[in-house]
Amino acid sequence: LVAMLRVIKGHGKIRADNAPGCPERFNWEYLKFLKWIYDYPKRGKPIALKLLKQAPSSVSVHHLKSRNSVDNFLRSL
Repeated sequence: LVAMLRVIKGHGKIRADNAPGCPERFNWEYLKFLKWIYDYPKRGKPIALKLLKQAPSSVSVHHLKSRNSVDNFLRSL
């Protein structure tokens, strides 16, 4: 929902977090992105979690589940 509202609100505008000269667009690629977001909990997330479990022990894995946990993690670096 947030992604759809963002493109509707900002269509044709360049957001601060976009690359310079890259306005917000609503096109076929964006529709495919929205589908990916919609499908992620059932299709992508299980694959990602499986890959994380298979990571070698030498790899440090951090599962950040909230904005607060991301902020805390970044402050700890």
